[in-house]
Amino acid sequence: MNYWIVFIGIIIVTIVIILYYVFSPKKDNYDKSQQRQLNEQKQINEQKQINEQRQLNEQKQINEQKQINKKGKHYSFTPLGTTGTKFGEYYDFKCPKGHYVTKIKGRSGAGLDGVQFVCSNGSMSDYKGTSTGNSFSYDISDGISSMLIEHAPYRIGNISPGKTFNRKGGTGSGKWSGKQTVLSCKNNDKIVGFKGRFGKHVRQLAPICYG
Repeated sequence: MNYWIVFIGIIIVTIVIILYYVFSPKKDNYDKSQQRQLNEQKQINEQKQINEQRQLNEQKQINEQKQINKKGKHYSFTPLGTTGTKFGEYYDFKCPKGHYVTKIKGRSGAGLDGVQFVCSNGSMSDYKGTSTGNSFSYDISDGISSMLIEHAPYRIGNISPGKTFNRKGGTGSGKWSGKQTVLSCKNNDKIVGFKGRFGKHVRQLAPICYG
């Protein structure tokens, strides 16, 4: 009889031990801790991927800018028109790197009264000159590498994109008609801006190129 009691006691203790390990809160806590570690590692990996992608994008932008910078540098010509500095204020304008002049707007009568350049990204120079004369506009969406400038001793008579004169605006007649000179960028580089002197009229003007 005592053996049976001992045997039953051993069975009960064994069952209690098994139940303890099966339903032990320690195991549940361990599982939760393990899951938390997995979630944390997942977040670390996701953040690592985000950082790597950001670095790749930044490096791509740097490489693209390097390619733009390698293209060359700005260069220009001696402005035609008035000699000296007493006629008008000096002004120059350049399109942002990678962009070029796609429109020339202005006003002209007997001479070039005012001018404004527009770039391929939509940025534009200040309008320089006066509001007299007739308005004109040259749309050159593909850009140009040459400009024909009509110039006299004291001011610019008129301008036209390209190497042949396509007069727009005023007549450019009389003493302002002057001489026609073509200024061309090297190697068909595009015109990206201009420089000159401006007062009541356009006194000096020359294109700026980017190679």
